[in-house]
Order: sequence, then C-alpha cells, then structure tokens
Amino acid sequence: MVEQNQIYRQHHHDLKNHLTVVLGLLQLGKYTDLKEYLESYLRTVNDTMLKIETGMDEIDVLLSAKVNEAKRKDTQVDLIIGNYIKSSRKNILDLVEILGNIINNALEAVQELDPDERMIKLTFQKDPLDYIFECTNALPKSSPNSPELFLQEGFSTKQGEGRGNGLFIVKRLSERLGGSVTIDTSERQFRIKVEIPRHKLEEG
Repeated sequence: MVEQNQIYRQHHHDLKNHLTVVLGLLQLGKYTDLKEYLESYLRTVNDTMLKIETGMDEIDVLLSAKVNEAKRKDTQVDLIIGNYIKSSRKNILDLVEILGNIINNALEAVQELDPDERMIKLTFQKDPLDYIFECTNALPKSSPNSPELFLQEGFSTKQGEGRGNGLFIVKRLSERLGGSVTIDTSERQFRIKVEIPRHKLEEG
C-alpha cells in the first residue's frame, strides 16, 4: 500500500521553514543563492508530489490536478493506492467522471470547514471481485445526516444552478458498470464507497 501524498504533507508542514530561508536570502541580497535554493526546492516538490501512479495515465492526471487544486484551497489529501487500476478504453471516461465527481464533492464540502479541518482521504484497492474506491471527509454542519439524500438527483446543500447532480451521476455511472454506491454519515464523517466489478471495468 502506497501513500502517494505523504511527501506533500511533509512539505506543507515544513513550508514556514522554507519561507524563512527565502526571506533571509532576500534580506541579505543573496540573489544567486536564492535562485539556486528555489530551483532545488521546486525540483524536489515536482519530483515527489506529482508521482501518482494508479496504472492508468488518465487517472494519474486527474488525481494530480485534484491534489494541486486541494493545495490551493488549503486542503490536505491522503491518497492511498493499494492496487493498480486496469480499465478498458471503453470505460475509462466513465471512471474518470466517477472519481472526478467524488473528489469535487469532497473538495466543495470541506471548504465550509476551518483550514485545519480540511482533510480528504482517498483509497483505491481491489479484492478478487471488485475495484473499491473510497473517499472520506468531515461532514459540514450544513449537511444532512441522511445518507440516502446525497444520491438523489438535484440534491445539494448549496444554492445555484447545476448543483446537486455530482453524486447522482456517480451512482448512475457506477450502476451502468454493474457497480454500487454506498454512503455512510456516522460520526459526522462523510464516507462514499464505489464498488465496480473488475471484469466489467477491465473488459467492458
């Protein structure tokens, strides 16, 4: 099991130290040293943060983009990939849409929380029969505690046109692939689990 975002958490924790060095070099007028320091730091960040390997390039790109979006929104993402994913060309678009909607829902939900509470956990794994994709985040106070509501078409705790269809789409696409979606909201945590039969996803 690989925690793909572990290095990001370390960089986030140490960011104040790096900024202190940057400020010090600026104040000393050490511009050449500053340039070299920043280039070295950025190389380290790029080499570690963006190495997401799920077995599918399309999913790697999606997850990299979402992790970077989460960073911009002061949100920590724990990404645990227990097994590589294999999908047919026919089904990869549906899988990207399923995962994208799950992550978007979590990112939107945690924006209601204080920055130190904005945490999302994503887990990808498989058993002999299914691929299992899980996402967990704290449940905002404005959210209901009734799991069945979240999968209804048009349901949203937000106002605005076009909202409320993300998880309904997840349910529809998962069922089209022969899978299922379950939601648990116990202990004020939102947990969504998508299970898709391996033979359906891989062979189409």
